[in-house]
Amino acid sequence: AKKVLIEGLNRESPVLVNCRSILYSSGAPILERAQQAGLARDDVRIEDAMRLVQGLAAVVFPSEAERDKVVGLAIDGLRAAR
Repeated sequence: AKKVLIEGLNRESPVLVNCRSILYSSGAPILERAQQAGLARDDVRIEDAMRLVQGLAAVVFPSEAERDKVVGLAIDGLRAAR
């Protein structure tokens, strides 16, 4: 069981590579549409947005309110200037 878990967490494991590919290929069109609509910053790449999401997912927040605040800050950082 440990071997399977370790292999699954390997950055180059087929499962992780496939999951990453699906996330990037499905997220890129969403980001592009938001940019075309003037809702997301033009200088944000899908890689940037995914790193932001990955960072947020790794954090343990002390409360739902704190989580919501930080997620809001992250979303505000992706928004286009008005």
